[in-house]
Amino acid sequence: MPNVPNNLRPLVRAETLVLAVVAWMVATANFAWWSAVGEGRNWAQPSNWVFLVCCFTALTALHFALVAPFAIRWVVRPLLTALVVISAAAAWYMRTYAVLLDPTMIQNVLRTDTHEARELLNLHMLAWVIAWSALTMTETSGWAATMSCDAFRPRAVV
Repeated sequence: MPNVPNNLRPLVRAETLVLAVVAWMVATANFAWWSAVGEGRNWAQPSNWVFLVCCFTALTALHFALVAPFAIRWVVRPLLTALVVISAAAAWYMRTYAVLLDPTMIQNVLRTDTHEARELLNLHMLAWVIAWSALTMTETSGWAATMSCDAFRPRAVV
């Protein structure tokens, strides 16, 4: 929202912005994990829906607890943008190759040579990452993040 004055932009606390993006990532970026969790369950039973809601709540809370301490006003948008793009790339690999990412796979990614990397990076992945990230980033770019505490405000010395 480049032409909208700051006083007309919706004010959202940094924590609220982090919670919204983290909830979106947990709900949409983990197709393989959600299908593995839901496999073989009888969805006619309410207990399975409660289990699913509890999983979503626990994962969202865990991600929020890991991201929120670093989400101060000046870095919250770049931080969330990086997380969303990385999550989109991970979601593409999980969906395309039907795998779940674990620490061993992350180590293999870090040790990959350029020839292997060129084979894995393609236009389909780029299109997926842009499409998946665009919705989240377009929505959050119009929000003005506010400070969550008064720690950085100057104080008058009396």
